[in-house]
Amino acid sequence: MTKTRIKMQFKDETGSTRIITIDRPREDITDTDVKSAMEEILASKALSTKNGLLVEKVKAFKETVEQTDYQIA
Repeated sequence: MTKTRIKMQFKDETGSTRIITIDRPREDITDTDVKSAMEEILASKALSTKNGLLVEKVKAFKETVEQTDYQIA
């Protein structure tokens, strides 16, 4: 089974990095879509960490993981 995720990395008010993960994104997501989503997250000021609000975009990437389950029963 293959799993796809989008990971968006931000900095908080103290400069610590935080990652938000989106599981099973649409196939047609573009760089512009991800950039816009990250800008909306920052503008909303809705998410914070123990070190304060998210204040800066760092990077974003799509991660694809191949999972193979073992039969152990």
